[in-house]
Amino acid sequence: MALALALFALGLMAHAAHAQGRADAGQVKAGDQGSNTSGAPVVPRIAPASSYAPPEPGPVITRDQFDRIQSLRGARRYKDAAAVAAPLAASNDPDTLYLLGSVAQEAGDYEVAGAAYERAVMIQPDFAGAWLDLAVVTRMNGDDATAQSLFDYVITEFSPPAPLLARIAVLRRQTIAPALVAVAPASLGWHGELRTQVGHDSNANNGITLTSLPLVAGAGIIVDIPIADEERARGDTAYQSSMLLRYGHAFNDRGDRRGEFLLAVNQRSNHDLKDYNTRDVLVGGSLIQDTEYGSISQRFTVQQIRLGGRDLLYGARAALGWERQYGACRIGAGAELEQRHYASVSNLDARIVWLQGGGGCLTRIGNTPVQAAMLLRHGHDTAVHDRAGGDARRYELTTVLAAELRPRVILEGLFAVAQTHDSSLYSSILADNAVRRSTRTQARLQLQFPLVGPVDGFVSVERLQQRSNIGLFDQSGRIFWAGVRYSF
Repeated sequence: MALALALFALGLMAHAAHAQGRADAGQVKAGDQGSNTSGAPVVPRIAPASSYAPPEPGPVITRDQFDRIQSLRGARRYKDAAAVAAPLAASNDPDTLYLLGSVAQEAGDYEVAGAAYERAVMIQPDFAGAWLDLAVVTRMNGDDATAQSLFDYVITEFSPPAPLLARIAVLRRQTIAPALVAVAPASLGWHGELRTQVGHDSNANNGITLTSLPLVAGAGIIVDIPIADEERARGDTAYQSSMLLRYGHAFNDRGDRRGEFLLAVNQRSNHDLKDYNTRDVLVGGSLIQDTEYGSISQRFTVQQIRLGGRDLLYGARAALGWERQYGACRIGAGAELEQRHYASVSNLDARIVWLQGGGGCLTRIGNTPVQAAMLLRHGHDTAVHDRAGGDARRYELTTVLAAELRPRVILEGLFAVAQTHDSSLYSSILADNAVRRSTRTQARLQLQFPLVGPVDGFVSVERLQQRSNIGLFDQSGRIFWAGVRYSF
């Protein structure tokens, strides 16, 4: 089952205008300023710049503090860095406040970050970088309308260059949580992830649960045929490595017309059951156009799956989709045409037309961002050749619930159910011959946590089960994984 939902660690930091720290008379300032302007947009909790006259400079970050904060940030110890920077909240130096806001933003304390950025722009209204990050954390705090007005203000007052305009366009479309994305718009430039993991699969050979199969031998006589052990579920140690690579490009300065290239490779190897090793390669691209009614996308992918060193499946998909942001939610709908060709069992070839819709929303439980997402799909599966069971109708539901407990510590739960309803009898030699109905469920719980630098670790447990009114198709299994993940 192809899942259209995925959770990626994105690090939604809009530091495009943030420069390297510089030393001046024993003090360090970290920031970058935009072109001069006057006044400020009327947004909640921000007074007009002309009415604000800061008192004495107050505390300004020292070299020792700066070095300590940067060392902690480099080690991804954002909470500790924020604790070191906390005394700077009383400062009236805009660059010091900007650094405080950046560190608090990385630590997930968006209230502190927003207050620091607001104070910085009241003191120095031409601080473009602080205005931009204020827009980002305002969205993270759930105020999408104010965030959009702040993005507009940055564009109108500071005339950002084309690359930054494209980046702002992406930020405006992204969901609020920095590390939780359910329906993800394309980002610009190269990005991706590498994973490697080891685990145990109790059904590494996709074996069936039956011990014997009742068949009709003729004249109404039913014979139980024993199922060989190699056809039943067998456990094995599994190793899996995967790569996801994306490249996004904006075709205009506004960033509202974009393209994306996608390459995904997944290799799974079993310790003993090598005939069930798999390799999955997917290549695709998309074109996306933003309109006042949402984003329209066209996507095309091709896929090859190998089993035991031999070609198993060739697939192709063409899709048309629509997505739109509504406050803290993002919704989407679309249609897809899928073609499947099986290399050695061509009677299973199929053409499937899918209709789908879904979305994701963010809320907060205390200070913890929690995101829920759902995807619904309905497909009409047309058999290309004579196929047991004939055409079929398919129904799929996938739900994801994730919480960022601490920066980069994400607890994710997934539940998916897929039903297949054939249109005709499956086989007259089966004692329980009928029109096949099958239900496949998947439940997964995963915990992701930071290790060293940009490398995260994760552990997961997954339960897979398939039940059918024809016992030949009953399967079940559990998979335990532990691995590492590197995002770039």
